[in-house]
Amino acid sequence: MDKNFTFTEAISFIVNGETQDEVDYYWEKLSEGGDEKAQQCGWLQDKYGVSWQIVPSVLSVIGNDPDPRRSGRVMKTMLRIKTAPIATKPPILYLPISRTSSNTVDI
Repeated sequence: MDKNFTFTEAISFIVNGETQDEVDYYWEKLSEGGDEKAQQCGWLQDKYGVSWQIVPSVLSVIGNDPDPRRSGRVMKTMLRIKTAPIATKPPILYLPISRTSSNTVDI
């Protein structure tokens, strides 16, 4: 059967990962043989040209923080990386902007 269509980024599937292992597993499996140039900000294209978003579940919490400095930092970080690292504590996306004392963190 010949396919008479192509896939575009207009449609993508989302996979939420609860742990770093889950995020890494789906990223590795789905990106295998895919377009490396299409890997950015948690997005990838598989070997068939289907777009996927591999998203750490925690991203929806920290990305929607009511403090615009915090949510802005999350977005800036995501735009610079391929896949989101979440295994650190706190998650790397939520690291402090500045440390004001040994016990207080401004984010």
